[in-house]
Amino acid sequence: MEHRPGGSGDRGNEAKGVEHSTEGAPADHGPNRNSPNRLTQLEAPGHETRYYRKLVAVAAQVHPVLELALIVAEGTGRRLSTWRSLRWDDVDLLAGSIRWRAEFDKKGYEQIVPMSKTVSKALREARKAQAAIGGSPVFPAPQDPTKPCDRYLLDRWLRRAFERASLAPLYGGLWHSLRRKWATERKGTRLRMWRRQAAGATRQRSLSRTSRSTR
Repeated sequence: MEHRPGGSGDRGNEAKGVEHSTEGAPADHGPNRNSPNRLTQLEAPGHETRYYRKLVAVAAQVHPVLELALIVAEGTGRRLSTWRSLRWDDVDLLAGSIRWRAEFDKKGYEQIVPMSKTVSKALREARKAQAAIGGSPVFPAPQDPTKPCDRYLLDRWLRRAFERASLAPLYGGLWHSLRRKWATERKGTRLRMWRRQAAGATRQRSLSRTSRSTR
């Protein structure tokens, strides 16, 4: 059967979110998401993991804080603006959890979320090395350790790590590839479990606050 543009087939595909190229449309100079080459170079299974391991291997040569930043960014899936604002009183090494403050969350939620053994080990070692206490930053600025490291400095450090590892930044930005890696590896049951744990911790904190306010 001859397919006619604009027919029911096209409408069905549009409803399913299927995109069609249009002759004469403006050229898209960005990476082509449907290109087999892009899939091979940027989204092949294990590709981001190999990138991550190579970056961690050279990170300490750039700065010790960068190594910790990569481990926390990859192990939590949080935005740069969120994890760089962590303070040591947000980290509970005994309970194995991290408190993510509402003031640094894009949606304004506060959560207490379990951390992986890898993240816990890295934070434990960093705390010992920094001799950190209380509300001091987990990622202290080199010139003023009482303040968190500037995001642009973290970007520069990561670019240097890419250069040292002879790698080119992945599609989507410097740090975003680590969030994408985290989300991809935790799709399905594992991600739902983490969300339930986070939601439960948030509800518990909300109930505690309500109880205190009614006393």
